[in-house]
Amino acid sequence: MVQTLIATDNYNIKVGQEKWWLDMVGIATIADMVPLVGENRVLASYGLKVLRKSRRPGLQKLLSKARINQRFLTEEDVGFTIGPRINAASRMDDPEHAFLMLTATDPDEASNHVEHLEKLNSERKSAVAIMTKELHVRLKQLEEIPDVLVLGNPLWRPALVGLAANKLAEEYSRPVFLWGRDGNDAIKGSCRSGGGVSVVRLMETASAIFHEHGGHHMSGGFSISDEHIFSLSTALNQAFCTLGSEALIPTIYEVDYALSLEDVFGEVRKELLLLAPFGTGNQKPLFAFEAVSPEKVLVFGKAHEHLKLIFATTRGPLEAIAFFADPSNFHKEPSSGASCTVLAHIEESFFMGRRQTRLRIVDIV
Repeated sequence: MVQTLIATDNYNIKVGQEKWWLDMVGIATIADMVPLVGENRVLASYGLKVLRKSRRPGLQKLLSKARINQRFLTEEDVGFTIGPRINAASRMDDPEHAFLMLTATDPDEASNHVEHLEKLNSERKSAVAIMTKELHVRLKQLEEIPDVLVLGNPLWRPALVGLAANKLAEEYSRPVFLWGRDGNDAIKGSCRSGGGVSVVRLMETASAIFHEHGGHHMSGGFSISDEHIFSLSTALNQAFCTLGSEALIPTIYEVDYALSLEDVFGEVRKELLLLAPFGTGNQKPLFAFEAVSPEKVLVFGKAHEHLKLIFATTRGPLEAIAFFADPSNFHKEPSSGASCTVLAHIEESFFMGRRQTRLRIVDIV
């Protein structure tokens, strides 16, 4: 469309100049999680190329603040670093702040916008942490944890409840529905799957209680009237009982290839780059590393919320990590010296200027 507009009118744009706008196209395509197939994959791929060379002061300041090397920017950096900071503007304040950060040409002005977005992102994290803490207190007061967790507070921002629901679903291994009240006084919420339960099937079975609902098996959103909000927990738990095994989504892993740990350091890394960028519709290849024994099983992070396995190879130590997971979260609990099969993706990390090839654990069996 942009090319057509340029061709049909005089915008005083140099030939080929529009390709330097692909950085914005890349951010939008990846952060919005559209299927990375066909034309979308081409746009995301070239968008990343331009992002790695972008001279936008706002982007450069943001990446520097996040300690990301712009030259090695990946789709994961867009999804987990740039995207959340842009979204923080609309979740916590005015989305125009993100627009001004991206379009600023003066370095000082850009730096001010980045600082504001960082502040909003920190406030978002704090708000979710406070919300999660309140949820834990309320859950401890229950005599029995229900199969479907349904909690809310009219003071909560609907734009933030999904983040807290995700944490609770992982922690309690069951579906979580959280709600708040928006600026128009409407009750809206988000839900996340846990324990392999489809939230869409739950909502479809209890559809009469909702004003609106939608999503997919793993996550969704809903709105509900004041008169029905206090019946929501009962309705969803009844739906869970009615559905029985039909509420469950079978977890099926499709392994693309079995590799040895030494293979990780070979040509496979270059071949994976040809398949990138990865995302919705173009998932990372999943590899099986069979009969491997970790030298060390460690937890790391401020709250020891992440898992790291260290394997010895002929090329040196190889790390396999899983964020927000502990050894008990997998089909087989890993232990030092014990043989297991690790299902994982291969990834390159450039965190804090340190280039590292590692595994991202999907499951251990």
